[in-house]
Amino acid sequence: MTNHAIFIIPYFGKLPVFFPFWLKSCGSNSFFHWLLITDNEIPGALPPNVILKKMTFRDFVKHIQSFFDFKISLEKPYKICDFRPAFGVIFQQDIAGYDYWGYCDIDLIWGDLSQLAEIVRQKRFDKILENGHCTLVKNTPEIRNGFQALLPGCLYYKDVFASPKSWIFDENGTCRNGFSEICKRLDFLIYSAPERFADIVIRYFHLTKLLRDDQKGTRHHEIYLKDEQGITEFYLDSCKNSHREAQWYVHFQKRKISVETANTEHFLLVPPGKIVDVPENFEKQLPLLAPEDFGTKLSDFGKDITRFPRLLRMRIIHFVKVIVCFVIENIFRIHAKK
Repeated sequence: MTNHAIFIIPYFGKLPVFFPFWLKSCGSNSFFHWLLITDNEIPGALPPNVILKKMTFRDFVKHIQSFFDFKISLEKPYKICDFRPAFGVIFQQDIAGYDYWGYCDIDLIWGDLSQLAEIVRQKRFDKILENGHCTLVKNTPEIRNGFQALLPGCLYYKDVFASPKSWIFDENGTCRNGFSEICKRLDFLIYSAPERFADIVIRYFHLTKLLRDDQKGTRHHEIYLKDEQGITEFYLDSCKNSHREAQWYVHFQKRKISVETANTEHFLLVPPGKIVDVPENFEKQLPLLAPEDFGTKLSDFGKDITRFPRLLRMRIIHFVKVIVCFVIENIFRIHAKK
């Protein structure tokens, strides 16, 4: 019997407080399998579709190195993301018999993945989705080895794997030159549907879903409900009318999450990042609810944001880049006038 799709997730270090919620949501989607490679002890029973492989980070690095005849640089777990496009080769034994293999993050909660399962069943696409937090790749030799392509303007895997720097090779790369771009250049058939999932922007207090430019400003006060139906996004439009929309999953994107309920099957995700019990008749109350109704104040988020040194560093770097680009642009203008 052929299995359908398996996600490969190496995770080393302390598990997040919401890990039981991620695990429960995996179990609700039996069509898919997850291979969790970790040095953690997992309390309690695992869902039958989650496979645990105990391994230390040192042994993991040795395993990856054995597939390449050059010295790789993998000193910290965060760098693993750059090696994800090669998982089809590195874990070929583990994915044998599957139609698709892929990778995903654990800082998310899965909803109802039945639509994604139907896309997998069709076996039409070579690559399904394009982000590091969720990608599936068809399990064929040509596509498994696609990451090795040497293409003008794209990152080359040997340079990426030998560098200690994180290149975001598993998705768009540093300048839209990563694995996603390589697959497009190789004419792989790609299914991309960013509107099917909620990728939460970290820099905002509210749970703001990443939207297309033409959609920005159209959703307010977003709240996510997890129940037996999956994940539903509730939001208000500019006229304060309430809307609901099913999401394949919600991705926290490094946002600090606190857990205030033990119910892993029925809960709300509310600003700025709390998993809480579902209030009675909350759908009717939604237009009237404010973050304070969930024990959250905007000033608290201002304090929390200082706990994201990487985010602050990114903002500073972005600010410096803007200034440098402005100065260079004006220098060229002055020279052009001369």
